[in-house]
Amino acid sequence: MRRLPLAAVRVLELGAARAGAYCARLLGDAGAEVIRVEPVARRDGPDERHLSLHLNRNKLGCALDLFHPHSRDLLLRVAARSSVVIEGLSGSEKERLALTYEAFQAARRDIIVASVGGPEGEPTISVADVTTGTAAAAAVCAALLHHRRAGSGLSIDISARETARTRPPSPDLHSKDRFLLEPVSLPDGRIEEMAGLPWRFSETPAHVRLPAPRPGEHNRYVFGDLLGLSSEEMAELEREGVIGRHEA
Repeated sequence: MRRLPLAAVRVLELGAARAGAYCARLLGDAGAEVIRVEPVARRDGPDERHLSLHLNRNKLGCALDLFHPHSRDLLLRVAARSSVVIEGLSGSEKERLALTYEAFQAARRDIIVASVGGPEGEPTISVADVTTGTAAAAAVCAALLHHRRAGSGLSIDISARETARTRPPSPDLHSKDRFLLEPVSLPDGRIEEMAGLPWRFSETPAHVRLPAPRPGEHNRYVFGDLLGLSSEEMAELEREGVIGRHEA
């Protein structure tokens, strides 16, 4: 049986945010070993148990009282043996536990920490949880590729509020908060404000690098530079209708 794509990755998940749990589930579905930390005295009702069945598949579980004096040391020891931490703690919990990116980095220099905030006040998992969790999983995978290339970790910050605001139909898109709008130069010289990315990387800021391409705009790069076709060969393929002609 072939190994799944993330089989070499261990993920530590903690906190109650459903978006974070969904993110960790996606990573587990792709083969990561996900260790979920749950409260010692947790008592779920039928609805919560049903939701847990779906959110926490493909995970391992351990019970830990995060506010016990000895728990933080145990948690950081597990983090030291993990590639990724997915945390959905509230601001007050993080402050009380002092579980900052720097604290995790002290446990493991190259660790990736994704802080995933879901929508507030929702009784069950929502579309926003799924959207945010999916975006967070994509960001974690990008951070893992960065780690493989550079050997260093990253801090990722993503929330449901900002993920929703970066949708092109979003009514909040024109908010100037944080990084939500980016000016992008178009080929005709116009500047278009576009939705920024819904996550932040601590070491490698991501942004809109290119406008949408015009049809055939990069034919020369794809067919010439990558495939090694000559100008004459590309011209012949254009005449035969195999490839489209780029109209400047």
